[in-house]
Amino acid sequence: VPCYSVEQSGSNVYFGGFKHMYVSEGGNFNNMNQVSQTFGYYVSGITVSGDNVYVSDLNNNRVLVYKTSDLNSPINVYGQPDYTSISPNNPNLSASSLYEPRRTAIDCSGRLWVVDSANGRVLRYPTNSKTADLVLGPSDFTSNSTGYTRSSFLEPFSLAFNGDCSLLFVGDKNRILRFRGPNFSNGQEAEGILGFSDYGPNT
Repeated sequence: VPCYSVEQSGSNVYFGGFKHMYVSEGGNFNNMNQVSQTFGYYVSGITVSGDNVYVSDLNNNRVLVYKTSDLNSPINVYGQPDYTSISPNNPNLSASSLYEPRRTAIDCSGRLWVVDSANGRVLRYPTNSKTADLVLGPSDFTSNSTGYTRSSFLEPFSLAFNGDCSLLFVGDKNRILRFRGPNFSNGQEAEGILGFSDYGPNT
């Protein structure tokens, strides 16, 4: 799955692979097609895969999806039932809710992964579905996780796959956890760590 990098220059964030297109750092998607800094909400992550642009709209608790050829109107939204709702865990904590999503990634099968930061979890969505089918951090979709253990996150903020998607790396507060795939499971324990001599002070 071809993806493109994001580069920062001063107060602007640029999509790699695009010409004359950027999003202002700290911008807020406060309606369906507008970027504004008025309320100080943050666009916290951008992933480009194929013809799609995935935008993590942190404080509106959603991920918006655009076509690379048309950035005026999103084609999909994750974490909210519509384009005007912005409440966290709307209507409740579930496989389809989000609370301050920070980063996204697309795996080798074209599935969307989201770091659902304030819920202390990472979610995986099947292709063409807005309901997650896998969660890392807690063991189910109606719980959140917090703590330094092999299977929980304190403040997850990023994720990345290796080339064949057999390994997933998740950036958590003061550490990076490595999970063995590709057959991931709910609440799976990490097999490796960078940042502590063990899995954290609560292990």
